[in-house]
Amino acid sequence: MIAAVVSFRHGHLAGIAAAAMTGCCTTAIFRDHQDNLRGLIPVYFVLVGGCAFVGFMEPEPPQVGLLIIPAAPLALWACVAGPLANKSGWMSYAIPAVLVAVPMIAGIVVVAARYAG
Repeated sequence: MIAAVVSFRHGHLAGIAAAAMTGCCTTAIFRDHQDNLRGLIPVYFVLVGGCAFVGFMEPEPPQVGLLIIPAAPLALWACVAGPLANKSGWMSYAIPAVLVAVPMIAGIVVVAARYAG
């Protein structure tokens, strides 16, 4: 979204950070080193959050939806410490996926609506 709405340079950096985090998550899951991901998450959020902030501030009018997208994984706290922590089976995968997808889709819709209008 940053590359499409703001500039390719800012979007490229956010894409690299997202691809690197995806690779690290995939490796950690297949090698059963999920505790190592906790050290990567702050770096990811600083990079992608910073890109989203620049993407929010640079265009006129500011794109509020770009700040919602990197904050979407924060919804996972409801699955770890909240009321959804006791789910098992396929629900333990489906609920976190939906909790992350809903804010991301909302951010994309907000940006697309402002960009189209």
